[in-house]
Amino acid sequence: LFEIYWNEALSIRINGYLIYVLLGYLLSTEKIKKKQRILIYIGALIGLIYRYTTTFILSKASGIVTRTTWGGYFSWHCMLLSCAVFIFIKGLQLDKRLKNRTRIIKLLSTISGCSFGIYLIHMIIKYYLTYWLNWNVYSWSYRTIGIIITYCISLCVVYLLKKIPYLNRVVP
Repeated sequence: LFEIYWNEALSIRINGYLIYVLLGYLLSTEKIKKKQRILIYIGALIGLIYRYTTTFILSKASGIVTRTTWGGYFSWHCMLLSCAVFIFIKGLQLDKRLKNRTRIIKLLSTISGCSFGIYLIHMIIKYYLTYWLNWNVYSWSYRTIGIIITYCISLCVVYLLKKIPYLNRVVP
């Protein structure tokens, strides 16, 4: 459908988040044609509508926020949305657009250098943030503001840990 070819002989059973590593590699190395990008964007939009519409309808019917079994990170709509975001950012070609903006490049480079550490600690930050503030992770306020706060705190923690001698060798 997307005309992205995969050698079936190299197929392995992919468990867990490894699929995102492979997708990232594939999308970063392949030249994605305009038709393919449009199909991925349309699929992501359909998936986004599907996910939130079904969650809303099922939650309204049950009276609580319903987490659907098809709403996980390995569902088709989540993967398409991830691909669409990746392709969109890749298409911005920020390296060319920001060529002379050294401060912005340095800031983005610093944030990028912290991304794996953020990934590793964000659930801990989320746990304590929601515990201390008695914040429901399914509330609209957490799903909008709380996620940004969790990210920013995680970024600050990782950035500071990377500045501590000897500890900076352990922090990714």
